[in-house]
Amino acid sequence: MFAGQLVSSDILPISYSDTLGAAEAVFLENNLSILPLVDQQKVMGWISGQQVLQASNLQAPASILCLPRDPKMEVKADTHLFELVSIFAETNAKQLLVTDGNDLYKGLVLASDLGMDWQVQTFLKKPGGIVVLEMEWIQYSLAEIARIVESNDVKIIQVMLQNKSESSSIVRVALKLDRYELGGLMASFERYGYQIAYKYTGPTDTEDFDDRYKWLMKIIAE
Repeated sequence: MFAGQLVSSDILPISYSDTLGAAEAVFLENNLSILPLVDQQKVMGWISGQQVLQASNLQAPASILCLPRDPKMEVKADTHLFELVSIFAETNAKQLLVTDGNDLYKGLVLASDLGMDWQVQTFLKKPGGIVVLEMEWIQYSLAEIARIVESNDVKIIQVMLQNKSESSSIVRVALKLDRYELGGLMASFERYGYQIAYKYTGPTDTEDFDDRYKWLMKIIAE
């Protein structure tokens, strides 16, 4: 399951042309401290509920309180559930912004909507890559997949199965693994004829991104 399939239909973004009064009403309806600021599906940045509630002129445009975008709080629509859980666990965020391949707003994924206990699901917090394989149901064998994985000195932490669609005979096998260096394993899967639909082999954020994220969290907490 991917981020684009998990976006909440209950939480709407703040429009760039909305007044601060309209933004205040949205914040009062939900329990989020920050929301995306969107102009015609284009993500302009974020807006802090704390700053909106402290604003003296509610007729002013919401755009005056626009905070910059931050990669730590955004995912693409094809981000896998395992990766989402890892990001939520690392950042303690309540929501992540989802964008499509054209960088347009798709929605928010809420931590609460995933219905997962972050303290219990420790296997998803552990560092390690994610691989999603696609195959016909008749070809699926966890024992064979595990043999290939372990022959590359990699261990499977968690497995998730999902039909590609209700009418499809294709199954997606999502593997949470114990390491990020998966070049040899990818080559083995391809050699055995497995189709790799998705892979995540580690964070690529820079220290600059870390600094920007800390700054944004400081703004929200004020």
